[in-house]
Amino acid sequence: MEEFKEYLRFPDIQKASEFTLVLEKHNIPFQLDDTSMRFKVIATNDPWDKQFILKLKESDIERAEATFDKELDVELKNTSPEHYLYSFSDKDILDVIANQNDWTKSEVKLSLKIAADRKMDLSAQSIKRAKKIPEAKVDVPKISTIENASAWFWVIGVFSIVNTIFLIKDINFRLPGLAISELFDTVFHKLAGENNNIGFVFSLLIASLMFVFARFGKKNNKLGFLIGVIFYSLDGILAIISKSYGNIFIHFLVLWTAVTALINSNKESESNRQSGIE
Repeated sequence: MEEFKEYLRFPDIQKASEFTLVLEKHNIPFQLDDTSMRFKVIATNDPWDKQFILKLKESDIERAEATFDKELDVELKNTSPEHYLYSFSDKDILDVIANQNDWTKSEVKLSLKIAADRKMDLSAQSIKRAKKIPEAKVDVPKISTIENASAWFWVIGVFSIVNTIFLIKDINFRLPGLAISELFDTVFHKLAGENNNIGFVFSLLIASLMFVFARFGKKNNKLGFLIGVIFYSLDGILAIISKSYGNIFIHFLVLWTAVTALINSNKESESNRQSGIE
């Protein structure tokens, strides 16, 4: 048994009915699939989301096309001179012909008749000029700003405090925190014993600095954020000296993001300044 295949899609039942009535009149079998009746997990407001899909047997498509054309011819003959398309300017008529997907078949065919009656230029060049160019969706890359880059300072500060707790609990694992914080932890751990809290206090103070720098960045304070970048750069030198390769990589990643954010911020400020002058 021959299957029904998708032929046309319609956004509403009224437009679908224009075709199904013709098919019923000429006893051409069809199926009309109402996709709005299907279960959807996520509801959308897109009018084309609820589509009516007209399906025909492949063997009937040619007969259906010929039938639609005949019906259009009859419709055109009975079209009143008062039809709204007759009030269209030549430019508007050309727009209908050039952008047929935006109009019904009867509107396109009537526009072609009007164009012929007016002896309009329907050359390929004139139609190409009238054809609408679909707007390309440009994916604008998300640029790094000091507001979002400052989140790294929060993370590094928290990691530094957690590393101190790990050391006190004698857990042999370290997160990529501040190298200077780890240095204080180790030194005071050896000098004052395992149960001292001096290293923890120093680590907390240093981590607090990172929170302050993060706060500056969140408020778009470039100077405060820049001081944080310089501080973290010096800490990176200490990480290199201690040969903590994982920490070195994180330092490089954070500094790259932070410096890029500063550059983007300066460019944006300069652009806004020039716009203000102009």
